[in-house]
Amino acid sequence: MSGVLLLQVIVYGLTLWFGLYLLARDWQKAGLRFAGLGLVTYAIGLAVTALIETPSTGRLIPLLLPSLCWMAATWHLLPDQRAPVLNNSIITILVAAVVVALVGAAMNATAAQLLIMLVPVLFLFIAAFKIRQAFRSTLPRQPLITVGTATLFFLLATALLILPVAWLSREVVLLAISLDLLLLGAALGYLDAYEEGTILLPDALRSLIAVTVSAGLFGGQVALLLAVSDTSSTPGGILLFTVIGTAITLETFSHPVQNALDRLTFADQPQLQQERRLLRSVNAALSRSNARLDVQRMDEAEFARLTRRAISHFNDLDKLAASPLIQMPIITQRLRQQNSTDHHLERAHLLRALLTESILQLKPYSDQDFDTGDDWRYYNSLYFPYVVGLKPYSVRFYADELDATAQAALDWFQNQVPERTLYNWQTTAARLVAQHLRELHQTTSDPRYSN
Repeated sequence: MSGVLLLQVIVYGLTLWFGLYLLARDWQKAGLRFAGLGLVTYAIGLAVTALIETPSTGRLIPLLLPSLCWMAATWHLLPDQRAPVLNNSIITILVAAVVVALVGAAMNATAAQLLIMLVPVLFLFIAAFKIRQAFRSTLPRQPLITVGTATLFFLLATALLILPVAWLSREVVLLAISLDLLLLGAALGYLDAYEEGTILLPDALRSLIAVTVSAGLFGGQVALLLAVSDTSSTPGGILLFTVIGTAITLETFSHPVQNALDRLTFADQPQLQQERRLLRSVNAALSRSNARLDVQRMDEAEFARLTRRAISHFNDLDKLAASPLIQMPIITQRLRQQNSTDHHLERAHLLRALLTESILQLKPYSDQDFDTGDDWRYYNSLYFPYVVGLKPYSVRFYADELDATAQAALDWFQNQVPERTLYNWQTTAARLVAQHLRELHQTTSDPRYSN
């Protein structure tokens, strides 16, 4: 096996792993989802170009979907962004451009070859514009600088593939772009960890070590076979890339795979399935917990931001277990009062109970369970969507078994409250909940109330 192929395999494996890791970290977050898909599609493109001889224009094909995904990822840089990423007409035009470019390149059409050169550049210019807007937010500057720098180098590397450069190998440029994409993904992962109050490096490092061992054990056998047989045939290369890709995928998505096996093995025990899934999720959350965050020294704005994030994960105990708010003294005090075991899952249960208490504090003094007056808006905006579990703007939410109060609240949200208005109410209400939690925290910290 040649040294160039070995380098391609290593870069392919690293790029594929990090893309899958971002997807496994939180598929529901659009920023991580698009960043992960960009890395995965680029890794697949690297494998294809390493195994199949393509014309010079064909080397740009691996850049099309990654640049599109990266443009979409940068549109989600700002946390809690609820505005549509792009309107449907723009999305249709961009996707159509990619399809035409791919089909035209396969037919060797000159116009399509020109388009395939310009489309990635267009996507990256749009991404750079969004990154510039993100600098006006309160996000940490260092990862934004990394995102901007990596996007600039991504754009320059794309230009090097378009322009004929005799002294620089296209294979080297394609491998260098992987570094840009890895930096982009790492910066987005850091921003997500900052938003959640968690940490990125220990969890990512553990995942990298695990996939390195797995891919090395299985892919190493194929690589050894290719080296001993002294052949670099295309079937052998395909086997090497697919074995490594399969090992990385199974290891990175080990929890979803185990969940699927549980559904098959324990099909008649849904409660057991749920408990095993929860334990695995909480176990994964432990490596993401940021022990360096001190809630007792946290400023008011930071505490309110993390409270808002915890409320958004109200029904996800595994994500609550990774919240730094579980280290609040009031939770430690309640653990002692209840003689409960001090572990993350129990703290997550108590955090959810505290959030429920604080949300109930927002309810106006009244014998009614629901009203639409102005003094009810903050209570309604948190209690019904999170404690009750209403999803008024989701087409997949079924309201068949709601009681009369919940049904009335659902109708009010759907007919009278725009989604953006509800989001603004929730942001303000979360600050009030954070204020109540801080008051509880101060009371617990006061020696006069310690006994």
